Amino acid sequence: MVRKKMSGAALLAELGEGALDRSAPIAAPSGPAPVPASTSRVGRRSKVGTTFVPLTVRVSAEQDAALKRAAFELMASRGPGANITPQDVIRILIDRAIADPDFPASLIQEVPL
Repeated sequence: MVRKKMSGAALLAELGEGALDRSAPIAAPSGPAPVPASTSRVGRRSKVGTTFVPLTVRVSAEQDAALKRAAFELMASRGPGANITPQDVIRILIDRAIADPDFPASLIQEVPL
């Protein structure tokens, strides 16, 4: 059975006068449970540590294919049990660039943006 929409005044009349007792204390909402240091907000273990910044990178279809190829080749070279994703390839490139400041310059040769 579908109920007819009620106006605010009709709803207040139905609920009665005691429904809006504003003198009663309002309980403070409890925050979400703390997230363990080894997991991210969705419960998956973080691959980059406990302090990380999410980053969205848009790549072309060709760039995505190249990242997938690199991930597959890296996975094949590391042997069974290694699960390497294109995101891992990007993390490896970033870590290499941090360790060797000349590395990005060797990759970038007047690439139009």
